[in-house]
Amino acid sequence: MKAIVQATFQVLDREGAAALTTTRVAEVAGVSVGTLYQYFANREALIMGLLADHLAIAIDAVEAAAAEVRGAPLPDAIAHVIRAFVAVKVARAPVSRALRPALAGTDERPLVRTASARGARTIARLLAGDREPDLAAVRQAELVCAAIEGVIARIIDEDPARLAEPEFLRTLTALVHGGTAALADAPPPPRTA
Repeated sequence: MKAIVQATFQVLDREGAAALTTTRVAEVAGVSVGTLYQYFANREALIMGLLADHLAIAIDAVEAAAAEVRGAPLPDAIAHVIRAFVAVKVARAPVSRALRPALAGTDERPLVRTASARGARTIARLLAGDREPDLAAVRQAELVCAAIEGVIARIIDEDPARLAEPEFLRTLTALVHGGTAALADAPPPPRTA
């Protein structure tokens, strides 16, 4: 199955979304079309398989980084997790770029929501000091994750080489740390009736 997912990326990257067919992917993967159909029913399933793999790799990196800094001061933990996430995004920028046109006309939202929720849970635990996060911490983490992903997606579209720049990493880390610190220090909003 990994060979088929990799072949899906290779076809998208080298030949474009219009060339992505089950027959072409099977050929590149070195498997029969029948074997491919055991795992992926059609072209859209190939695209979703590549996206699921891509998202899982990024979230696995976030979870591993968060586990490495369990108990560390929050600024250090945030910096470490962001470095890990950016590193995987740098390494996988070609996959992100290849996927973008292929996703037109598909509904990737369920996969993205699932991955985002997994990442937000990890970040919420980090923000809560490894305690079980409350709803406020989860919502804060969801917003932090969406902001990070939005910034990185835009950079990948415009100039992916910037992801590897130390200044980009410092700025993103400061943005996230400043935002989480400001939220932690802010008084709760007034209750509405």
